[in-house]
Amino acid sequence: MLKGKGMFIWEIQNCDGGNAQQIVARARAAGLTHVQVKIADGRDRYPYEDQHDTMLVATIAALQNAGITVWGWQFVYGRDRHNTDVRTAVEEADIAADRVQALGLAGFAVDLEETGNPVWTWHGDEVDCRNYMTRLRERLGLDFPIAACSHRFPRTYQWTEEWQRLWNEFMSRCNYAMPQVYWLQVHNAAEQLQTSYDQYRQLWPHLTYVPVGAAYFEGWANWTATPDEVRQFLQKARELNLSAASFWSWQHARNDPANPHYPGTELWDAIAAFEWPVGEERQTQPVTIVRPLESLNVRRSPVVAPETLIWAVADGTPLTVLEDPAAAATKIGVDGQWLYIRTPSLKEGYVAAWYVEAETQPDPRQPVAQMIPGESPYIYGIHDPYDRDIFAGSGRTGWVLFTEAVGDDPVSARGNRAAYYEWSRAGFGVIARLNNGYGGGGTVPGAERYANFAQACGRWVERSIDPADQQHGCHVWIIGNEMNNPREWPGNVNGVGGQEITPQLYAQCFNQARAAIQAVQGRAIVCPGVVDPYYGPGSDNSAWFLAMLAEITALDGIALHTYTHGPDLRYIESKRCFGEDHTGNVTDPGNILRWQYYHFYAYRTYMDMIPRRWRHLPVFITETDQVDTWADVNSGWVQRAYAEINRWNQSPHHQQIRCLLLYRWPKVGNWPQNPHDDRWWIRNKEGVKADFRAALAHGYGWRG
Repeated sequence: MLKGKGMFIWEIQNCDGGNAQQIVARARAAGLTHVQVKIADGRDRYPYEDQHDTMLVATIAALQNAGITVWGWQFVYGRDRHNTDVRTAVEEADIAADRVQALGLAGFAVDLEETGNPVWTWHGDEVDCRNYMTRLRERLGLDFPIAACSHRFPRTYQWTEEWQRLWNEFMSRCNYAMPQVYWLQVHNAAEQLQTSYDQYRQLWPHLTYVPVGAAYFEGWANWTATPDEVRQFLQKARELNLSAASFWSWQHARNDPANPHYPGTELWDAIAAFEWPVGEERQTQPVTIVRPLESLNVRRSPVVAPETLIWAVADGTPLTVLEDPAAAATKIGVDGQWLYIRTPSLKEGYVAAWYVEAETQPDPRQPVAQMIPGESPYIYGIHDPYDRDIFAGSGRTGWVLFTEAVGDDPVSARGNRAAYYEWSRAGFGVIARLNNGYGGGGTVPGAERYANFAQACGRWVERSIDPADQQHGCHVWIIGNEMNNPREWPGNVNGVGGQEITPQLYAQCFNQARAAIQAVQGRAIVCPGVVDPYYGPGSDNSAWFLAMLAEITALDGIALHTYTHGPDLRYIESKRCFGEDHTGNVTDPGNILRWQYYHFYAYRTYMDMIPRRWRHLPVFITETDQVDTWADVNSGWVQRAYAEINRWNQSPHHQQIRCLLLYRWPKVGNWPQNPHDDRWWIRNKEGVKADFRAALAHGYGWRG
């Protein structure tokens, strides 16, 4: 992560004459920790001249040897600037990646601007932006630091529908926001930084915010930043607890004869004099955390109209207050006072103030549950037994899930010892889902057979244990599957009819099954069945999930499913909810799933709902796919999905996810002739497997 003060370099020859050692000395004396240097312009190398590029290469090496972080940056056009019918985005991404890799840079900033100039500006559309960012990520990798260096006010500048689409393509593939916070023609540096920060946090709260301040003169406006404004900008950055800030630019701040007010080093000196210690981590500023005393609803406004419901949170969920709590008194709704908050899954809205207790420190991270005997430290895996050669040469292991029809007759429960131990002894984590049956048999039986089913589960586990080897085998058991969906009810016919499984009934079934398993395998991790995260007709699955947990007496882990509705890589990080179109506009305000993310982020809403008393327990995501049939292509979707789970696991105050399993390995049935048969098999999809192997190269683990 960038820390402290930085500076942009444009024309190396105009920065201390391009003398590498002098540049290093200036940077050290000013306390700079990072420098961003221009390495490309459109599809051309930059600097254009060989002698200037030689200066740049020497300067980068000298800065790196001095321990100063060096990033590159590029002005992008998307189309040929003299013939805008010609798309150039992929070529621009290639020259940028070539330069980053050849120069050994630590990060990269994309300067995408609508300048108003007919030539020197961005000419593309969202397709060009997507092509550029997709190619850049392919070349540099999913985790390489890439910054969006663009306008300071995304909410109010060029906020047309076209630019919204372009920004979505751009920002979804970046991990830093590096806006150009230039207070041009005015002198309110601190105020503009606060506004920019607020807008970026509202739109893209997952991005690390590192602003670029003004240290230059703008001739056409007869305007200049002042030393005092530079200090105000840096002070506000510190007040916001930002990790870093930079300035445009080295040559203008140190020596600009065209600046009639500060032609010498006045602006540079103001930056150099500002103390920004980075030797020690700065203490996190106290924030107000509120915790609901009982399950409650989050709403878009402080009213009780049902259509404003956007979320339900469980008791004890840490909610960050985004305003002065005293301001709650000014928002009086039908139910009284309200607070504006953010959930851990990044949803924002209002909660009734008297339902919460407050504290003034961030929620400490829950202790991580102990490693399960025989499990893998990595998060990779596939649903159903698969060819382990897919891991060959990676140095990693992963997880496998078995689905078992144990029935409700303890005598016929046979166990699966040999298969579980084969996988476990190879270093893989083993999960077994114990179902009563499939289809009309019901994932759990009718209520009158719960005791028999529990005994069958206990007998299955007992027959799956090797008395001489307690370390290996299966220790993770899931009872049933998607019980809120009628297709899993006993007696249903293609999802119609049958005996409804209510949350209360399922909890009775689970409590008995868990007790039976724990009686024969005391270290077992027994998880409730996954609640279908998208099923809505006639039900609210968040209410079903919370009601189930309220009736369960004890559990050892949580299992989840999450998907994207299509193969687009952007869907992994999309914050679109049900009842909204792809731009976030509400199209169906009455949709019962308005609170739920439409794509992959659905897992986050369920993480929010896990009660505080169980937040230290392991979480297993046992199904993920694109809902559409897996295409035989290495699209990067698998890599991005694993990168997202890795980001969650690395974030502070988050419970950890032990695995993400692709759904599924074998081909079952006769798709597409029979639309009810399985379409998600990947056994012979070499493209998907290549995507999986590329994800393995990152070595993502749940243990940090």
